[in-house]
Amino acid sequence: ILIEGGGDAYIGNNSIDGCDTGLHLTDSRCQVFDNEITGGTGYPFIQEDNTFPVYYGNTVTGNLYKAIGVSGDITESGTWPKVPGLPYVLTSSVSVGTGSELTIDPGVIIKMEYNHTLYSGGYQYTVGLDVQGTLMAEGAYFWPIIFTSIRDDSVGGDTNGDGTATAPLDGDWAYIRLMNSDSVMDHCEVHYAGLRDDNGGTSEVWRNYSVWANNCAPRITNCWITDSNISFGGSQFISVYYDTITESAIFSNNTIQDGYYGLYYNESASLWPPLLSHISNNIFIDCQGSGVHAPNLSSWATVDGNVFDNCETGLYFDDSTDLLGAPNIANSHFYNCNTGVNMFSGGDAVFFNNWLEGCGSGLKMTDSRCHVEANSFFDGMGYPVSQLGDSSPVYVGNTFTNNLFHAIEVGGTIESDIVWPDVQGQAIPYAATTNVTIAPDGSLTVAPGVVVKFEYDHSTYSGGYQFTVGMDAQGELNAVGSSDEPIIFTSIRDDSVGGDTNGDATATNPMDGDWAYLRLDSSDSILDYCEVRYAGLRDDDPGNGETWNNYGVWCY
Repeated sequence: ILIEGGGDAYIGNNSIDGCDTGLHLTDSRCQVFDNEITGGTGYPFIQEDNTFPVYYGNTVTGNLYKAIGVSGDITESGTWPKVPGLPYVLTSSVSVGTGSELTIDPGVIIKMEYNHTLYSGGYQYTVGLDVQGTLMAEGAYFWPIIFTSIRDDSVGGDTNGDGTATAPLDGDWAYIRLMNSDSVMDHCEVHYAGLRDDNGGTSEVWRNYSVWANNCAPRITNCWITDSNISFGGSQFISVYYDTITESAIFSNNTIQDGYYGLYYNESASLWPPLLSHISNNIFIDCQGSGVHAPNLSSWATVDGNVFDNCETGLYFDDSTDLLGAPNIANSHFYNCNTGVNMFSGGDAVFFNNWLEGCGSGLKMTDSRCHVEANSFFDGMGYPVSQLGDSSPVYVGNTFTNNLFHAIEVGGTIESDIVWPDVQGQAIPYAATTNVTIAPDGSLTVAPGVVVKFEYDHSTYSGGYQFTVGMDAQGELNAVGSSDEPIIFTSIRDDSVGGDTNGDATATNPMDGDWAYLRLDSSDSILDYCEVRYAGLRDDDPGNGETWNNYGVWCY
């Protein structure tokens, strides 16, 4: 039966046997009831464009595809209700036009046709859902709305009728694209998405996202997104992408598993007043890049109560304004991440009451003024805290337990007026793992009693000569200790002060020439009540000629 239009027609008590398609509806809102469709070689029902029928009492047996096929452009508002035993299958990409609202009822399963057709240019085309209007996909705890591949037999049965001949893979289909901040996804699951080249020509425009909030901030809550594309196409494989948003977003109580970036959160630059987005109570597992990746975070976002487990980086963010960003990162757990938090700039961020366990690096700050309070850093496989470049954090009430390197990592270029205090009065040493450079307009003040250790790094240049770590004070170095609290500059292998900083017990001992030098280029620098140990080896010519500057302290 083929019906185009049909208004509020009634289609009931029919027997349809052995047809390719049982009932094909286009732009129809008819009632479909008590029909028997058997032995079909295609879909028992197809609904195209603005078709929103009411199904009840139908029997579907012995059809190749046991589903409702959906295609076309939706330009009116309507609902996809739950039809017992029949998932929906998008046989081609479906669009929801501006001003239209698509509502999906709890418990509905939507599968995407596996269609890796090639453009003439040789690049792949896949099926997805493109919502320029509004998507209201509000499931429930026991009745989630599921978006998945047609090859996924674990929900909705063997929809493509091929038994076990095929299995779903990440990137089987494209994405759910949302372009309206009024859209809602709640208690939804999204599986096996994230592969799409949106350029039909010979150049590649990959959109490798499972859920794409395109210049909008829809509410996404209580969702499970997994098996996002990590194998094909372009380089950024993203489970959820908030793309250049100008409104505050709510992203909470979601579970993101696998993929490269779990949540890619990108704000439009320098918004005022700043956004107040909430990224809270989510779980990010096994993300190969970052659990949360926020490369342009200049807002007052709240990142609270999240769990990051076995991600390359738990949370990455960069405040490109170096002024507006003051995110509140609190009450979150970072487990077994290579880097727990990687923070660039960060304005006046607050890092409060977080738990970092078993990470390679705990909190890594670059050019940041972060307030770091009441956090627990333990069982780390590297430095619990790194403050690089122009960082001047404030530490209050943190605990550091059983980390491999018991020190605060430093390095990079200091361009403003920075102080290295005795952190929390615990005599935690600073460890320079790369050269520390104080720029001509910068200054570094080292508090009395502080121990600064330099990494033992006898790497060689391509010319075969040694490179060692040191400090180059083109600006001012103010290191004023006292007879009771001298400031000590020494090798990381020196366990006699600051403890076993490199975590190797007695395996190594300091030697003269372990590190380079303190080079002072300003007559305003001061060294008073300081000790300099085990320095004096550096070849400053990276080429084949040797320029050895074997000084402990070099007043240049």
